[in-house]
Amino acid sequence: MRGLPLGLTVREARQLVDEAPRLIDKIETSTLVGLRDRAIIALMGYAWAPLDAIVAMRVGDYYRLGERRWVRLVENETERRELVDRRLETHLDEYLTAARIANDPTGALFRATLGGNSKIAARPMSRKLAMLMIQHRIEAIVHPPEPLAKGGRGLAPYGADLQRLIDSIEPSTVTDMRDRAIIGLILYASASPRAIAALRVGDYYVQVDERWLKLIERAATPVISPLDSLLGDYLGAAQIGDQRTTSLFYLGNGNGDTPARPITPSYIVNLVRRRSAATGLKAPYRPVRKPSAIPQG
Repeated sequence: MRGLPLGLTVREARQLVDEAPRLIDKIETSTLVGLRDRAIIALMGYAWAPLDAIVAMRVGDYYRLGERRWVRLVENETERRELVDRRLETHLDEYLTAARIANDPTGALFRATLGGNSKIAARPMSRKLAMLMIQHRIEAIVHPPEPLAKGGRGLAPYGADLQRLIDSIEPSTVTDMRDRAIIGLILYASASPRAIAALRVGDYYVQVDERWLKLIERAATPVISPLDSLLGDYLGAAQIGDQRTTSLFYLGNGNGDTPARPITPSYIVNLVRRRSAATGLKAPYRPVRKPSAIPQG
């Protein structure tokens, strides 16, 4: 067996190879980020490429020789060249076409996103963010799902249901974008309603060219691409200012007008429940109601 894709356990690496087609099938490919992530997983699964070798690849390391495509990988200062599986070739070609970087042979093959959107930058994708993306895909698809985000009044639905819920919301208003970002926080960051309601603008920030998120329940962590896109789309439309102590999420009227007051944990619970019901999914939370008045006399 070749060296492990660095950062994965033996069990995870074997599952990644065995489950690569199923992982790939679950990735949304309507965005450049999705095409990039699919190509990375395909390289790990079909070429048994270590993650460090993947993030170090240049565009010119994927090349044609005769009628077939090859990849050049450098592992522990040792170079190897692999004939590209036809399935991998398709995924890499589609990513390169969408990224429009095929004519930049010395540029990074897999690149970071521009903060808060689905466009890619010139700099390479960091190993840390690539690792988070891979581990998230494994947990969401390969391992049996666990309930996410204990807090408030119940448990969030399984990852697949949360992704369906996000996909079902058309981002046509600020409120829609806000709701997608909130559900994305539950899915990608395992954030509870309490932690989401407590977020401030300054808790989502850039550090060394990467987006980070600080939740009250844990230390700050890098933000993976899908969540970064959801939060970026919301912040770009919400225009809530750049004061670090300003609440990140507000209650609004759905028309994009200036919001009135910060969101609450109970509102988040009922928001997710309402969105789930509208999509035909099982309600993930119990409804939160105000306590009845205490009888007098």
